[in-house]
Amino acid sequence: MISVVIRTLNEAKSLERLLKILKFQSIEHEVIVVDSGSTDGTLEIAKKYSTILTTCIPFTYGKA
Repeated sequence: MISVVIRTLNEAKSLERLLKILKFQSIEHEVIVVDSGSTDGTLEIAKKYSTILTTCIPFTYGKA
């Protein structure tokens, strides 16, 4: 199994498209969304696709 890690901060516009694409991949995988305080619906989209959701507040590149 592979892990796909996606860092987000207000990425609702593009996150759903990406998660739809990943959903149909044939390789077994998990999707981990690391959010840094989104306020635009990003978290709701991540939950809709059963991702592993974690937060990174305050954002730092190393921590995320």
